[in-house]
Amino acid sequence: MINTRRILAVTSLSVLALGIAACSPQGAQHQSGSTASSASPSASASQNDMPSQSGAGPQSGVPDEGNQAPDVNVADNDQRCDLTNLQPSIDSQQEAGGTTYVEIGFTNEGPSCWIDGFPQIIFSGGGSVISTAVRDGEDPGNVYTIAQGGRVGVTLTAESTDGVEGCTPADSELVDIMPEAGIGATSLQLTLRVCQEMPSVSVSPFEPRS
Repeated sequence: MINTRRILAVTSLSVLALGIAACSPQGAQHQSGSTASSASPSASASQNDMPSQSGAGPQSGVPDEGNQAPDVNVADNDQRCDLTNLQPSIDSQQEAGGTTYVEIGFTNEGPSCWIDGFPQIIFSGGGSVISTAVRDGEDPGNVYTIAQGGRVGVTLTAESTDGVEGCTPADSELVDIMPEAGIGATSLQLTLRVCQEMPSVSVSPFEPRS
């Protein structure tokens, strides 16, 4: 009877030892697999959190062709362009299908600066204001830096005034240009037929020019 109990006890211990030995490698392997899988999402998250080179620095989102002065801090309002320093000129004036397109360029004669948004355009004739331009679309939110001697520009689109109900045509002699935000103003001579009582000219936002 005692021998039978001893045999059963030994057999039980052997089975238990074999079970532990068989389970141990699987447990170790499972633990190793958990460590690897937990490290993978962490590495993936780190890569996702890393900023791309194109978005690094204060000039984030500024197209390369419009970033003429990388040293300008676009977050500093004191470095916003003074429009008095931007010398305007008529780059081109063309008519197509009754619509007149006027390209106005601005050369920066002052220190490096940044500019954004739309200008305010006021048409004058005979010594008085006759009309203003409206925005051509929504503000794209672009910010451009301009080195000394660099250029930006806008496009005026003047619709035909012929046969437009409620429009009294008048010819402008002078265009006053002011920023919607910022300081300074400039002007240039421009002959353009516009409506006096209603907007007939739209202006694009500032864009880089060569």
